[in-house]
Amino acid sequence: PFGRAGVPPRPNTTPSSRLNSGDPSALTIYSLSIEEGVARINLSSRAIPDVNLLQRFLNTTFAPLTGEEEAYLDSKGNGNGQYDVGDLRAYLHR
Repeated sequence: PFGRAGVPPRPNTTPSSRLNSGDPSALTIYSLSIEEGVARINLSSRAIPDVNLLQRFLNTTFAPLTGEEEAYLDSKGNGNGQYDVGDLRAYLHR
């Protein structure tokens, strides 16, 4: 009942960014797509905590997003030059 190198099998996590040992990696699969027969995988090495994503809209005590994070989210969202609920929605539906 053990996999490679004596590591117990893990539940199917396909697609997965786990290490060869089966442990979680620091990468997150952001998106998978096939365009004109070419597979594209977008990876992220940093997840943004949900509480930070919501801080602007709920006025919480959690840390706000950095300018770099806002620009990134806007570029992957509606691209209107500012972080707004449209960008949040796009990020959460990724």
